Amino acid sequence: MNRFVFLAVFQLGLILIPAGRAAADDLPADAKKEVDQFRREAARIGEDADAKIAAKKADLVERLRTLQTKYTKEGKLDEAVAIRDRVRQLEGADVPPPHERVGKDCLRPVVRPAVAYRACQKVEVEWGGRWWAAEVLKVRGNQYFIHYTGWSCSWDEWVSECRIRPCVPCRTPYRR
Repeated sequence: MNRFVFLAVFQLGLILIPAGRAAADDLPADAKKEVDQFRREAARIGEDADAKIAAKKADLVERLRTLQTKYTKEGKLDEAVAIRDRVRQLEGADVPPPHERVGKDCLRPVVRPAVAYRACQKVEVEWGGRWWAAEVLKVRGNQYFIHYTGWSCSWDEWVSECRIRPCVPCRTPYRR
């Protein structure tokens, strides 16, 4: 509720402040005083709302970390990773959630050139700080539905291009 009140006051401020500035030159002194008082009050309300939102966000991050630990201990690693990614988004502030991302889909920059992978291609996928053998099953834009080689299909997941790389070919020893 407080968030909606803040947004309404903020929108009202966006409408009135430019109008107040434009007409400030032709306003009488007592009217200018009222407009200035409104501006100060709107700024104070905005600061209060920002502080409340920051406190709520910190509380949410703490609760999510507790859930992440719980899911990790229960072996529900997909859920734990999803929570970890959301915590990173919340702490990183301006990273939009997956359904709002356009173009860049990664929490960290891609340091290698972009590669277009295709279905049935053998690749390696980063999970938990390690690279795992996998196969691309489906492609949707810069998202790849992969299957981890040797693992149950319950581990299959959609990954972004920042977590995938071409499969490193096995080196065969030279025969003499």
